[in-house]
Order: sequence, then C-alpha cells, then structure tokens
Amino acid sequence: MAASAYYLSREQLVFGRLLEFLKQKWPVAANISLRALDIEDVEPNRAALLKVIELLGDEGIASHEALVVRNSQGPEILGTFLTARGRAALRAAEAGEAPLEIATYLAVDAADASNFNVEISSSDISRSSR
Repeated sequence: MAASAYYLSREQLVFGRLLEFLKQKWPVAANISLRALDIEDVEPNRAALLKVIELLGDEGIASHEALVVRNSQGPEILGTFLTARGRAALRAAEAGEAPLEIATYLAVDAADASNFNVEISSSDISRSSR
C-alpha cells in the first residue's frame, strides 16, 4: 500500500519541527536555526522561521534571548525555550484536549498552491508523532 502524501506550508513545517525540538530540549534553552531543525537553508525557509518565531513569541508559547541574522548563514535564535503557557498547550495537545496547530495561530490559505510546497509522507508524520 502506497503511503499517502500530505502537503505542508513552510510555516507549518517550521512550526512542527520547532515545537518538537524545543520539547526535546526542555528545560534547557536552545539555539534555533534551520540547520538545527533539519530544514534546507533557503530564503523562503528563513522567512518562515522568522515568522513562526515571532508568532510563538507573540502568543506566549516560546521566548528567546536574542535574534541574530547573518546573510551567509541565515537567522539564529539564541536562548529559545518553551514558556509555561507553551508547555501547557503541548500537554493539552498530546492529551487530545486541544489541538496545537499552526492554523490556530497563523492563517494559511489552503487554496494558495504556492504556499504548499513541502511534501511529506504519512510515514514521516507517524515517525514524528512518537
């Protein structure tokens, strides 16, 4: 049986990987970059990372000490950690009480095909949910 394909926006991909990364690092603050999240370092992904970091900070889900932007290496967010609110939201999502999805925080236009350019298989999703 062939695996189903799912399409994610760049922001959705960054959002999911970032939350998983911070959850694994808790309680230690971590430095975030596209490389740390295992995402290709290209300009559209850099913009998505900055957008997601801003969003998570605005919503009180994560906090960071500093943002360093270098042209050659892309952005690096220093001293990033999940806040108490972020940890509570993750626990609720894991318990099935409330979904923690980027769509909750970020308007993603599913009709805009140019937004959806990252393909992952259902096996990638099941691997990342463990």
